[in-house]
Amino acid sequence: MTIDDCAVARHMVKLLLADQRGIEVVAEAASFEEASATLAGKQIDVITLDLNLPDAAGLPLIEKFTSAVRGIVVISGNAEQHADALKLGAVACLEKSRIVDEKARLVRSIHQAAKKRGPAKRFPVLGRQAVRDAFSGWNGLVASAKGGGLLK
Repeated sequence: MTIDDCAVARHMVKLLLADQRGIEVVAEAASFEEASATLAGKQIDVITLDLNLPDAAGLPLIEKFTSAVRGIVVISGNAEQHADALKLGAVACLEKSRIVDEKARLVRSIHQAAKKRGPAKRFPVLGRQAVRDAFSGWNGLVASAKGGGLLK
């Protein structure tokens, strides 16, 4: 998903990624509100994010989107915020004015972001007792199968 208030920038990202294997731009958003609504209804792995949106701006955007996706690649004209964006969890920061020249870096960053956090984070974590219960049930099933001659 690409999030940028500039339609030309969104289109450019989409064009740069169109021929990349394993990458598909599945959604676009021009504002924080639009992006939030889209993220609520879809499974999105990575977003490219402009840090200046009409209804929200700056580094807090990274924190707002971090829990919804595997990784964030910042594409912004505000290079002063790049170091802080990386500290907050962005996988990479690219300057919007150089995005065409840095296509290879964009693609690498998106692949890296997709691998940043595995799908295990997307599911509830089982507590110790739940894991014990699951395995005790499994062990009982295996014992029954062995006793019944189903397993050797």
